[in-house]
Amino acid sequence: MTRMARMERHAAAIETLYRRAADAVGEIWHDAPARYAGLAVVGLLWLAAALTEPAFLPLAVAAVVVLRFRLRHRPAERFDDWL
Repeated sequence: MTRMARMERHAAAIETLYRRAADAVGEIWHDAPARYAGLAVVGLLWLAAALTEPAFLPLAVAAVVVLRFRLRHRPAERFDDWL
């Protein structure tokens, strides 16, 4: 395999990874409960790294579990027009 073919394959893989990440972040950001869980994950991971305290990691894992549950069991449509 030539060097150019490897570079093109790598660029395509990185582009696919970025697209998937952007889709996931957009899906999380546009759902309020998922947004709060996502921000909790980021904050807890930051605290664990900044303070070098592993006690925040179980909380971050719990927030990831909540986030995954919310994204898999999200209502199909919004119910803002009930009143």
